[in-house]
Amino acid sequence: MLPEKLPLPAASAFADDLLPLFLSRCRSENTRRAYRNDLEEFFGLFFEDGRLSLENVSKVTFAHVNLYIEHLKRSGCAENTLRRKISSVSSFFKWAEAVELVDRSPVVRLLVQLPRASKERHIVTLSREEARQMLEAARAHPRTGIRDEALVRVLLYCWLRRSEAAAMNFEHIRKIGAHYVLRLPRTKKGTEEIVKIPPHCMTSLERLAAFYGEARGPVWRSFSNNSRGRRLSAQSIYNIVARLAREIGLDRRIGAHTLRHTGITLAVQGGAPLHKVRTQARHADIQTTMVYVHQQDFLDDNAADYVHL
Repeated sequence: MLPEKLPLPAASAFADDLLPLFLSRCRSENTRRAYRNDLEEFFGLFFEDGRLSLENVSKVTFAHVNLYIEHLKRSGCAENTLRRKISSVSSFFKWAEAVELVDRSPVVRLLVQLPRASKERHIVTLSREEARQMLEAARAHPRTGIRDEALVRVLLYCWLRRSEAAAMNFEHIRKIGAHYVLRLPRTKKGTEEIVKIPPHCMTSLERLAAFYGEARGPVWRSFSNNSRGRRLSAQSIYNIVARLAREIGLDRRIGAHTLRHTGITLAVQGGAPLHKVRTQARHADIQTTMVYVHQQDFLDDNAADYVHL
């Protein structure tokens, strides 16, 4: 039975800054960071103090949202990034409306001029041959080859996001029966997940641990003189993949997430059942997995292939 009076915080307790209260509902640190950056940008554009105070929040109208959209367009903001930023603003005001801090969210579909979402999503991947070339280029590097080859292999086969890879410790690797799995304590969903580590990936990781002289602590470490032995950041992992892409002559933008896309696409091409692809990729929505299938179907049997001159 509930007590007669619950000690609820007064609005004045957080009236000067609502952002921490809003972010406290997010499980993932990456999600909190994205929301914080987007919301601070929005409020900083219209209010001198840039704060998400109760006073500032109550002054925002649909006109502010439309002006923000125009500002992003003039700044050359990519469509997907623009939609994400507006989604952050919308989520904040839906929350503010739900907790009765505002009467109504200013992000109203009929009043806000959002760009139309593209019906087709294009996924950048490597071909099978390009993936092999990248593995060979990583392995051939005289100083960092043992680490870079293991990194590329894990990204290709375990389908990790770069933030997940950066957080990897040897202690996260577990054996279940005859198989090895990687426990991911920090994921996009904010919950703990596991992925299977294929035997050849495990061999590369064991070789890397032997090189370090220990199988504990960060898996991906710096080899530079200034920061030797320290954990690589997510940006450093991106940079390693981008460098290897340039070394094999790829002029398009390639990063760590490209290897995730490549691994998923190669699994689809190889005939892996859709539910198994979704499980290893850890997609929350089956429709995300279907994007890979649709793109492959579109490219494998396209109407243009039937034109013969």
